[in-house]
Amino acid sequence: MNRLDCITVKVKTPFGSLYAHIEFDKNRRPIEISFSSPGKFSETEVGNALNALAAAVNQTLKEERK
Repeated sequence: MNRLDCITVKVKTPFGSLYAHIEFDKNRRPIEISFSSPGKFSETEVGNALNALAAAVNQTLKEERK
């Protein structure tokens, strides 16, 4: 089985809902985080900030697994 467990959490903000997606390995350890919005922030400064935050968290998770 190649599918990962994922939890999606809806986060209400003053400028609309955002979503946090947390993927887990088979031992239920978080291995990847991503953030999304329903198309509102793609290719915007907010979207870029969300992508940068996710990249920082994912790099930290990767380093902690070594």
